[in-house]
Amino acid sequence: MQVQADDDDEGLNSLLVYSIHDINGQPTSDVTISSTSGHVVADVTFDRESRDLYEFLVTATDRGHPVPRSDVVRCQIEICTSRFVRQIRT
Repeated sequence: MQVQADDDDEGLNSLLVYSIHDINGQPTSDVTISSTSGHVVADVTFDRESRDLYEFLVTATDRGHPVPRSDVVRCQIEICTSRFVRQIRT
């Protein structure tokens, strides 16, 4: 899974950094994100029997100066019974 944000600024101000937290704003150990590409990777083996929904927050922050700006999106990964079907909602 990959999240992507756009920034219309130019130069360093347009560079984005991604971070990820659980829905309570705390660090999550279930998934990690590449701070530069926005690729989200599972750090656990998904098991529908024990948990069928993973929710987390992704923040994209620009390197604006003097004040960086950011936005947050809530993401959900629903674990389905078939290993060939996956559903990702943002």
